[in-house]
Amino acid sequence: MGEFHDEVSRNNGRFAPLPGDIGLTPGLALVRFCQTAPGEPATRAGHVFGFVGPGETLEALWRVRVLPWAGRRGPCEVWRRRGLSAAQRGAVAEAARAYAGRGYGWWKLAAHLADWFLAWALFGLSLGRRRGEAYVARRLLALERWPICSWVWARAYGQALGLSLGEPGGCATPDGMRDYFKADPAWELVFRRAG
Repeated sequence: MGEFHDEVSRNNGRFAPLPGDIGLTPGLALVRFCQTAPGEPATRAGHVFGFVGPGETLEALWRVRVLPWAGRRGPCEVWRRRGLSAAQRGAVAEAARAYAGRGYGWWKLAAHLADWFLAWALFGLSLGRRRGEAYVARRLLALERWPICSWVWARAYGQALGLSLGEPGGCATPDGMRDYFKADPAWELVFRRAG
């Protein structure tokens, strides 16, 4: 993995997560590769999780599950939206928690892959002038019943606070979310752990 190797935690290992904080991990190399749009550097984020309570994370793996933060290993970054009240953080966490127990939307990964192929095809046909994401298949397959990791947290922020996490609803990727967090001063990196 080694994707976050160049930086260390700003908090010297002491970290107090808040509901609504969003974590990013490298995830699988194939997933990261298929998120890299034409004209952008290789991605460092391939999976999303978030905090729903003290020491509790929620993430979509085989199923959407609540898991303990304690004992989580490997590289990760945690981002926090500045200026949210405790009630707003709680609303985001509850919107995410509503997905707990649902099955994983594996077929949505196929939609991400189809959009990736389309983005690269458009890049080639435009002789390198058209860069960025394509959002065709993901918009067509935006069903809420079977979420993926980025969907859960993008929808939670959208439903609870009306906020977008940088990409159209139902189209969010861990890479796109990370790019958005880095560019938007309303988000701050509160924790980073190297692998």
